[in-house]
Amino acid sequence: MFLKHLRFHLNPAPVGTPITQPLNLSRRPRLREDGVIMNDETVHQLCKQAVSQMEPGNYREALLEARLDEAEGADILLVKPGLPYLDIIQLLHNNTSLPIAAYQVSGEYSMIKAGGILKMINEEQKMMESLMCLRQAGADIIVTYFALQAATFLCGL
Repeated sequence: MFLKHLRFHLNPAPVGTPITQPLNLSRRPRLREDGVIMNDETVHQLCKQAVSQMEPGNYREALLEARLDEAEGADILLVKPGLPYLDIIQLLHNNTSLPIAAYQVSGEYSMIKAGGILKMINEEQKMMESLMCLRQAGADIIVTYFALQAATFLCGL
């Protein structure tokens, strides 16, 4: 569906019309209805994003993509967002020799921060618990907005 939408913005011929000539990505930029300027760079980013996103819950596809990435010479496999996909992190950890990186997205960070500010949870405890969940699932690398706070806590400062 996304590629049909993207194709329409690049070549407004009716969907289903065969492409008989290559799309010209270098033509004058267009402004989408949501304000995004459709130039070469944004089209490239949207294409990259469409290709790299997987169906949630399809662990077989995740494993297949990991094997393909490994065959193509990937150095690291990244799972984003990390916490909802602990099962995928563990699956990849058990089935590949590459390091697994987990990205704790800003929404996960914000949830814990907001709960701490509102005194609903112990922020430090939940921060460490969320990071330990990622580690126990098999993440070798954790990318998080809590990096400085977690390092300070772990060093006892």
